Amino acid sequence: MSGNIRQKRLFNLVLAGLLMATGIGMAGVGGYLILQPADIADQREGYADTLISQCAETAETQNLSAEVLGENVVVKSNRDDDPYALIARSSVVIAECEGFSLRRFCMGETCENGFLNFSMGYKGPDQ
Repeated sequence: MSGNIRQKRLFNLVLAGLLMATGIGMAGVGGYLILQPADIADQREGYADTLISQCAETAETQNLSAEVLGENVVVKSNRDDDPYALIARSSVVIAECEGFSLRRFCMGETCENGFLNFSMGYKGPDQ
């Protein structure tokens, strides 16, 4: 009977040692990962480029011409369509462009660059 107890105690000690070593190892890996510098600026820049191109593509899918100028997307259209349809398609583009703010909007005969033109500037995904 005492041999059976010694086997259980030995098993428990070995298991406890393995679990403790695993815990210490994971704490070490966690500390290492915390101390590693993150290249967030590079990731954000790539993310901004992706959002800008997606915004321009959204305008193209709405049959509006889009031009990327730095971090701005300029959308234009001539009066080929019903003004209400242009407003609806413009609203879709403005709503779908995540991280952008509407900088300028002009619609009508007095607009300089076509019947409809507006520009949106990238302000970032957090703002």
